[in-house]
Amino acid sequence: MKEVKLFDKNEYQRRYNKEHPEVRLEFLETNPDYQKKVNQRRIKFKGNHVLLKENNKIGVCSKCEKSVSNDDIPYTVWHHLKYDDERPEDHVVELCMSCHRKEHVIEYSINPVAVYMRQYRARKKLENGEQ
Repeated sequence: MKEVKLFDKNEYQRRYNKEHPEVRLEFLETNPDYQKKVNQRRIKFKGNHVLLKENNKIGVCSKCEKSVSNDDIPYTVWHHLKYDDERPEDHVVELCMSCHRKEHVIEYSINPVAVYMRQYRARKKLENGEQ
């Protein structure tokens, strides 16, 4: 007997949008102010999705200091220096994907104090309106 795969409503919508891109383009033309909603407070931690009370990311890589707001990088990710099951947002540094990949490949460790100070300076610059 052939196995039947059931799709939910979202799967049908995704397939329809993929097969009919003109519908999406027409929607974007008629709704120029539309922005896709992205939940930036949801993080993946040890295979589970965790919803944080607030988004503590500032959008600046702690290592190379590239910024999301300047369109240098598309987004940043958190790299855990130490894992804490109770508070997954503690003991993390914000890195771009390139630096995050290097952290997992290269065997040297980063200086957490220097990274924290760079993150602190970047946060102060953004608060003061500097680029």
